[in-house]
Amino acid sequence: MKSVVMIILTSALVQAGLKETCTHGDFCVTLDDGVITAESGLCVEIPCSFKTPQNFTPQHMLWFRCVRQGQDRCDYSSDPIYSTDSSSAIREGFEGRVSLLESDVSQRKCSIIISNLSPSDSGWYQVRVTSKDNGYTYWTKQEISVRGLRQKPILAVPPLKEGQLTALTCTAPGLCSGSEPTISWKWEGKGKSPHLVGGNITAQKRVSLGAVRRQYSSTLIFSASSEHHSSTITCTVVFKHSGSTEAKKTLAVQYLKSVTITGQTLVRQGETLSLHCAADSFPPVLVQWTKGKTSEALARSTGEAALMIPAVTKEHSGPYRCTAEQGSKQVMEEVHVKVKYVRTPIILGNTDVKKGRALNLTCASESYPESVITMKKEERREKTISFQATNTNTVSVLIPNVTTEDSGRYICEARYEMETLTTSVNVTVTWFAGILKGSRCERDSAALTCVCGSQGHPLPSISWLLLTNHSDSHIQTNVSGDEIWSSFSVKDGHSVKTAVCVVTHENGETKEELPVLNHESFLTKFLKLEFLITFLTRIVLSAVIFFLFHQYFSKKEFGRPEETAEMENMADDPQTDDDYEQVDIELEE
Repeated sequence: MKSVVMIILTSALVQAGLKETCTHGDFCVTLDDGVITAESGLCVEIPCSFKTPQNFTPQHMLWFRCVRQGQDRCDYSSDPIYSTDSSSAIREGFEGRVSLLESDVSQRKCSIIISNLSPSDSGWYQVRVTSKDNGYTYWTKQEISVRGLRQKPILAVPPLKEGQLTALTCTAPGLCSGSEPTISWKWEGKGKSPHLVGGNITAQKRVSLGAVRRQYSSTLIFSASSEHHSSTITCTVVFKHSGSTEAKKTLAVQYLKSVTITGQTLVRQGETLSLHCAADSFPPVLVQWTKGKTSEALARSTGEAALMIPAVTKEHSGPYRCTAEQGSKQVMEEVHVKVKYVRTPIILGNTDVKKGRALNLTCASESYPESVITMKKEERREKTISFQATNTNTVSVLIPNVTTEDSGRYICEARYEMETLTTSVNVTVTWFAGILKGSRCERDSAALTCVCGSQGHPLPSISWLLLTNHSDSHIQTNVSGDEIWSSFSVKDGHSVKTAVCVVTHENGETKEELPVLNHESFLTKFLKLEFLITFLTRIVLSAVIFFLFHQYFSKKEFGRPEETAEMENMADDPQTDDDYEQVDIELEE
């Protein structure tokens, strides 16, 4: 059973890299089977255990560093580097650097830790135990090789997010430094020189991992921002008398800072609108384009998005938004796109105006930037009718009381950069003169002829109203300029007592009953019974009037004095009576 335990123990020691060596009977020591490698500034642990005969009770334990190596053992005539006997002198340079892992020597554990190593600590080390009466030095030695410091600090960086308070931890290498190292932080931002980080560092922390093992660390607390992204943080650990080591890490901060829009926002109609939007973020976020306040995406991509609209028109003018989102945070940038364009001007207003009323025309041209608008009336010598401020792309013409001279072609011009666009309208002034003088009816024998005239623009029309219909009537119309004449004739016009001329125009209608003038010959009129009766009546009336006048004047002659005397003489004269009767007779005749 004892041999089995020894075999298992030996196997365990071999697996652990330890080797037990026995000399002089039961004096055995177990050390590392090989060279223990350590680094300058750190510490080295030498595992060790020993055995002694039963009649040997260990009281103190000592470690020596070999000055010279003989064939079997070191020359340990110098002072030990460690002793459990406090009265022993310790070799210079090792004071306080060596610690025993198990302070109870009776447990036969001899493992030690040597701190603050330097390359001069390389060499062979040997252990010795003493009892009350004698001592024993184990011949087996442990070799240690100290090289330059290669281990790096452990720099722990948690996930970083913009706006959140973050703690970075730097842990010094090694677990058994004899003296506390100095830990510092250095930050190197984008485009900035490296500089030490100051007031937001917590005090260094020392954690004991046993009687002699210690761990040192430092914590850097800061609020992460986009400025820290892609920057380099460096943790430097400086050991006393043994150089320094450092660890670096590039920080990755999750952030969304802004979006930037590039591209030409002023384009000409028909050209291609090209805008580019990039988000300053980490990691890259979704970027999308929308127009105005609509949510429909015109273009989207991760990190950056390009908006391309070929052959733009006026309708493509307006605000465009680039939006990026990261979690609950959203950033947006807006630009206003302007499309340069011009459209053919249009003239608004009534172009058919009644004479005496107002002519009001407005010419408008839609364009960006605004065009210069003028309007003129086409004449032999062109003249500008009206001109108003051009900042509204409009010009107006107002003629309060139009005449026929205001009729004609009105031209509107829009001057836009190096281009001129024109449009025109024809203005017509309408007027109506009614029925002209000279309109009449004449009857010659049995035929009746009527004529009626009018003037106006546009030309009016003439029609006739008769009390009876005549199948043998004839109507003829003559036009000269803005004057129209209509003649109406009928062969048998005796039954036509009156004729009405009706003139119709878009500005109104007028009608007039025309008088009938007779132009018959004297013989024709004499042969007619009505004319004969009238003629005889006029002769009789003329005779009566003549007789009355004759009588009147005759009486006035008899009334004179001389005439009265004469008449008295004649009354006595018979011849006078004869004469009177004759007069009477003559009068009767």
